[in-house]
Amino acid sequence: MWQKASLMEACDIMHNQRDKIRQFKAVNNEFLCERNYVHEGSNASEILLRHFIAISWAWF
Repeated sequence: MWQKASLMEACDIMHNQRDKIRQFKAVNNEFLCERNYVHEGSNASEILLRHFIAISWAWF
């Protein structure tokens, strides 16, 4: 009985660790996406200006 209980506790710990790893990976991926978005966002105003100019010229 004692061995079964400690085996079940070990399984619970392992599952909890897996869940924490999944959560950390999800947070890390979200952080990386936001970082890439911010990095690309620094060029967003330049890209927007180019699109505006291109659209403005298209009207003539």
